[in-house]
Amino acid sequence: MEITLTIAVSTLDSGIGSINISNEHIENIQLIIIHQISEGRVEDYRAIYDLIYKKYTNVRIITSFKLGLCFSRNLAITNSSTSHLIFSDDDNDYINNLYTFVCNYLQEYKYPAMLSFKIQSDDFVDFKLYKTKAFKHTKRSILRLSSIEAVYDLNFIKKFNLHFDELFGLGSTYPSCEQPIFVNSILKHKGNAFYIPETLAFHPLDNSGDNFYEPIQAVTRKKMFFEVYGLNGVLFSWVFMLRKVRTVPKGKRLSFVKSLIL
Repeated sequence: MEITLTIAVSTLDSGIGSINISNEHIENIQLIIIHQISEGRVEDYRAIYDLIYKKYTNVRIITSFKLGLCFSRNLAITNSSTSHLIFSDDDNDYINNLYTFVCNYLQEYKYPAMLSFKIQSDDFVDFKLYKTKAFKHTKRSILRLSSIEAVYDLNFIKKFNLHFDELFGLGSTYPSCEQPIFVNSILKHKGNAFYIPETLAFHPLDNSGDNFYEPIQAVTRKKMFFEVYGLNGVLFSWVFMLRKVRTVPKGKRLSFVKSLIL
């Protein structure tokens, strides 16, 4: 099987000027940049576009005035024509020999629908707590996935017309949890997905998941549990509440509980 690979970068407004993927890391790889503009004109970014076209040989910039991370990811799916796809943000980079690395693992695991890996910071600190051994993904393990740590079989995605739910993700009604819902659609269509305890990408450490107790974030997780588990989502919402409630600031606990059970 011939493996071709696209990295699809989602960026908003001036974030496009932050893209700094090392050229040597993406040799033999197509680069698509989905640039969403919330205000202003395309002409305002023309100088940055010109710099990007000079820096990267296999790059395409798609401009959109419709916002939302999942809309961006879906644009990437529609406009990519390679066999495999990596979703990227505008502030991450990749390991050396990325193409060879991806090809070797896809071949070893017999071309699954998805392979997930590790993200580390620039000083090699794990982005989150990862398992030390490889495993096959389940509905439970996908709850912790980040979109930029995985490689997807684009042919599989297009065969079953899979897309991100645009009600979820940054810039949407429910501002997170888009990744588990998307990968669950892969599992529902009998796609194999595996985790490999090796680093794929580098990204600045952040604490974006620490606000899980805010009402909109709690509601988003409840909605995600129902999307992934159906009526059993009630049980998972309660389990999540019981596991997390002690870590919630005292003044936020009541709203956190209400958001998950009402």
